[in-house]
Amino acid sequence: MTSIGFEVKWEPWDWGRRRDIVNQKTVTETQARTQLHDAQARVLMDVNTRFRKLEESRMLISVAQAERDAAQQRLREVTNKYEQQAVLLSDVLRQQASAAGASDEYQQALLGFWSAKSEFEKSLGED
Repeated sequence: MTSIGFEVKWEPWDWGRRRDIVNQKTVTETQARTQLHDAQARVLMDVNTRFRKLEESRMLISVAQAERDAAQQRLREVTNKYEQQAVLLSDVLRQQASAAGASDEYQQALLGFWSAKSEFEKSLGED
């Protein structure tokens, strides 16, 4: 004896249940898209901020390098004048301190540049 059968379930009146399920899924999809766009905007803003910091640190390096070179030139001039007994030793020492400060600022600018470069590469996903 063999029997074959199938069952059909049909609800002509589901009292809006299907419509509510579809609406709920639509809302969930909209929220997911909004979250995706927000995440993309945050990533883009982070990358742009870090790029601007990198560019700013590059400019600071060139300024600090020019300042360091100028301070070293002034030190050479003051040292030459001291050898000719045209200025006091205190002037030479003051200029040495100024040149050392300019050199330190240059080193700080380099450190800032490499830090900014590292942060920028990190924001791009590079290591």
